[in-house]
Amino acid sequence: MLISAIVGLILAYYILRFRTARGGMALLALVLAASLWSVGYALEIASPDLATKLFWAKIEYLGILVIPPAWMIFSALYRGSSGWLGRSPRNQILLWVIPVLTLCLVWTNEGHHLVWRQVVLRPMGGFSILSIEHGPWFWVLICFSYGLLLVGSIWLAAKMVRSRSVERRMIGFVLAGIFIPWIANLLYLADLNPIPYLDWTPFAFILAGLMFSLSLVRFHLLNILPIAQKTVFDGLADAVLVLDIHDRIIDLNPAAQTMLGKVEGIPNGEPFDQHFPELARMLNGSKNPDSFQIEVPYGSEADQRFYNLHVSPLLSQKGTPIGRLVTLRDITQRKRDQAQLVQIRDNLEKHVSEQTAVLEQTNRQLQAELAQRTLAENRFEQIVQLAPDAMFLVDEEHKILLVNDQAEIIFGYSRDELHGKDIQILLPKRYHARHRRLMDNYFLDEPAARKMGAVANIYAEHKNGHEIPVDISLSPMDTAQGLIIACVVRDISQQKRAEQALRESEFTYRVLFENASDAILLVDLEGVIQKVNPKAARILGYTPEELVGMTIKEIVLPEEYPSTEERKFGLLSGKTFSPYERKYRNKSGEVIPMEITVAVVPDADGHPRLIQSIGRDITERKKAEQDQIQLLEEIRQSQERLRLLTFHRQEVQEIERRQIASVLHDRIGQNLTGLNLILQMTVNQLTIESGLENQNRLKDAFQIVEEITREVRDVMADLHPPLLEEYGLFSALDWYSGIFSQRTGITVQLVGEEFSPRLPLNVETVLFRIAQEALNNVAKHADAKRAILKTVSNGTSSSLSIEDDGLGFYTALISTPSDAPHWGFLSMQERAASVGGELIVSSEPGEGTIVQVNLGGSR
Repeated sequence: MLISAIVGLILAYYILRFRTARGGMALLALVLAASLWSVGYALEIASPDLATKLFWAKIEYLGILVIPPAWMIFSALYRGSSGWLGRSPRNQILLWVIPVLTLCLVWTNEGHHLVWRQVVLRPMGGFSILSIEHGPWFWVLICFSYGLLLVGSIWLAAKMVRSRSVERRMIGFVLAGIFIPWIANLLYLADLNPIPYLDWTPFAFILAGLMFSLSLVRFHLLNILPIAQKTVFDGLADAVLVLDIHDRIIDLNPAAQTMLGKVEGIPNGEPFDQHFPELARMLNGSKNPDSFQIEVPYGSEADQRFYNLHVSPLLSQKGTPIGRLVTLRDITQRKRDQAQLVQIRDNLEKHVSEQTAVLEQTNRQLQAELAQRTLAENRFEQIVQLAPDAMFLVDEEHKILLVNDQAEIIFGYSRDELHGKDIQILLPKRYHARHRRLMDNYFLDEPAARKMGAVANIYAEHKNGHEIPVDISLSPMDTAQGLIIACVVRDISQQKRAEQALRESEFTYRVLFENASDAILLVDLEGVIQKVNPKAARILGYTPEELVGMTIKEIVLPEEYPSTEERKFGLLSGKTFSPYERKYRNKSGEVIPMEITVAVVPDADGHPRLIQSIGRDITERKKAEQDQIQLLEEIRQSQERLRLLTFHRQEVQEIERRQIASVLHDRIGQNLTGLNLILQMTVNQLTIESGLENQNRLKDAFQIVEEITREVRDVMADLHPPLLEEYGLFSALDWYSGIFSQRTGITVQLVGEEFSPRLPLNVETVLFRIAQEALNNVAKHADAKRAILKTVSNGTSSSLSIEDDGLGFYTALISTPSDAPHWGFLSMQERAASVGGELIVSSEPGEGTIVQVNLGGSR
């Protein structure tokens, strides 16, 4: 019970901070009364004697009697409508009549026993408790108290049904806080307690305090919900939504439900963006979403309305944010009124504009009349001065009244020199008499305006005496000072020069067209010939008259006409073509080859009008080209015969080499071998007595014969390498490079492998001879230390290269004609060509030389 009292006092302290809230004082009284009941009951149980216990029992009634009225007042205020309680202060006084009367009866019970008939002490453990037999007024009090509790609970339950989830839970905890001690009291009165005679109601206040704590702290019972919701919140004409810190809907008034189309209501605690996504995007899209104001449209176009959206933060007593207040004021009518005002303003401006236009027209007429009368109006003079042509105002006496700047520029006179002078000062003297008669007649008759170009070949005279071709327009003006003629004089010198240049250009083109050495045809876009020059007529065998009206299709070979049409469409689409060949058929049926150049001839607006075709007869050129082709074929055949002749010569040379080698082997070689044997036998038969000198001579002769034999063998090998036929080119090159190195001291390296498949013997022989010649050149001219022979074959082509690190030379020297031909190079070149190969020599001074023979796939 002390715990219950402490919890009650803590709640009382918390509620005291919100005592100014509607219902705050009633809830404070309810909590303090429950705390007093708990403290009094605790002291009653702790008291040792009956009198003291009765005293504290009477003290308890100070709390017991306050709870029901306080509960009813809190419920009425919390639900937003006090009903009959708020109609008059007397009604609230009546609510306390029975509690006050009961309090008096409690303290005077010993005299009437209306509250307690009998009180007996009952032992309970180490304590004693009161066993009370209640009197009739007690049951009257019970009916009154339970009735108030029931009415207040019904009011809150009804509000809970209408409320949203968050407020519903909050009211549920409040009702639980009142129902728990109420049920405990019912059990006590019905003698259904597990411990007889013990009143569990004060103990139940602990749980009731927890329920009220949750409502106050967790759901902000007294500080976030609008206080007078029915009278103020619900009565607002503006739509108001209360959001918590997580943007969940705490409440919205009827105006918001109607305005936003949510008449059926929204459950409390629903996310704001779930029901109002458009407004949520506007709120979250703001730079300061907690506090801002903006005009927004809402709804579809058919029933769209406009609102003034105002968002302000809701703060706790400590200033921390606990939610947001969203207010929407319907400004649709204001918008419509503004639109109507704009429409009225536009109509008014239109009307004013129309009237202004009428006034401006009238004003212009008045200004025109004023200009005719004064001739000095600034705007008129400004127009005159800025005109691109010379302007004069001339009166009936032919005197100049007004001159602009352009007149000074064209005629060379200053304004003062012209002002007041006769207009004839600007005309050549030969026109003076005629001009005088024309002007007199012009003023006598009713003057009429004359446009530019009405009279041709008019000339004026500059101050320096030279004549100027001009065009003149006249505009009569009737003024208060009489008839005034406005003369506009245009210098057409540039125009005349342009016309002269155009005539000269046309004449030049006509002369070129008629005398051109090429055929020229002008064809319209349909392919019909419009004009031809004499050369075209002569080439095609027609007269110009016959060609005009014919189509291109009639003179072009049928198989070439489609490409002619394609080029025409290409020209019309903006493409350009380089000269191309086309075959035409002349009147006699002969085919004429021509080289054609085409271009588009535009009209004055730049659109294609004609196609110009310039053709050059290339019959003679074609014949020359044919003769050239025939000559080239003859040269090719001569080169082929030369190649075959060279190849035959090489074959003959090889046959001769084989024959010479055979003779050397069969005759000279055998004779030298026999001589060698004879000398050997002679040396063996000589005795010591024969003389040492004869032995030495025979030994010298024997060595000479052996040296001659070796040289004969080398010559035979050079004439016909024995390894070439039997083992192939690579083996022959390997053998020869060794002999060459021994003979010259130049290191020769062979890189590669035998060609696979083997080359024909004649080709291998040619490559071997080229290698011999190249190595001989290295020995004689290169001053090299090293040479590399390299064979390469990939199955489709083959090559042989000879590279040295010698002096090198400029390759241009060997291809330049001179008195001392390079026979070695020419011999290698002829040999390579004889087998369809190509000889390439690469060299630079100081960089060595590379001789390479390339053979194609046919080899």
